[in-house]
Amino acid sequence: MGRTTIKMLKSAKLIALTCGISLLTLLTACGKSQIAISDSGEDITEAAKNYTTVAASRNKKFSYDDLTFNGTAYLTDMNSFITQYPNPTNIINASDGSGDIIYQYSDRSFTFSSINGEMRLSSVMSENSSDTFARGIKVGMSYDGILSVFYRDSNYMNNSYKLDGVIVGKMLYGDVTIDDLEKYEIKSELAYGVINYSGYDSLENADEFSVTFTYMDGKFAGSKASISDDFAEITFICDKDKKIKNIRWTYYPQENI
Repeated sequence: MGRTTIKMLKSAKLIALTCGISLLTLLTACGKSQIAISDSGEDITEAAKNYTTVAASRNKKFSYDDLTFNGTAYLTDMNSFITQYPNPTNIINASDGSGDIIYQYSDRSFTFSSINGEMRLSSVMSENSSDTFARGIKVGMSYDGILSVFYRDSNYMNNSYKLDGVIVGKMLYGDVTIDDLEKYEIKSELAYGVINYSGYDSLENADEFSVTFTYMDGKFAGSKASISDDFAEITFICDKDKKIKNIRWTYYPQENI
């Protein structure tokens, strides 16, 4: 199994643990895929659609600075952080060998990873509308609110996001993803944003979709980026009414291989 796949499964596993859904359901989007494929095997979803451009964005792209939760930044010491959120419903020691510790609550979860020998805050997930994430985003706000504070290209609706050649969403910005690290030599920072239709054929028809921003800062262990280098993601899961129902961010520390 490649390191990219391992990272994707680790992220999916974390969502499944903290949201109380099965990993199979998460990865298959409940079997609701409506992607159109031609007889030759070519994806033709949205092929005939052209969208007008939108106003240029003046907002900054997602970065490590956006890994905050109620004013607290990522890598905060576990003991000092947990005093603010007593009485978890469950405490889980990750079974994947990572050594991560997950504190679960009715509508939140916090993950702590061993970084330089100390347990530090590495991931947050919340369905609580009182929690504030970076740039003032909260559960219950609209999908448009995300795009009003995070950067996106003016022509993003015409930029398809593909996995294995199949259109699964839109590229908000960027043209290379972590899945492309084996194909390209990335020697500077990597930043991109995507809309994922979660198995549906378009944003308009999706009962659920996600908006994810990913960032690598360019300080790589080797001469180019690899999946073992540290990176961060933030994901907003939205419902069919385009309301945010779940927010999570994760910092993946450098892995020694």
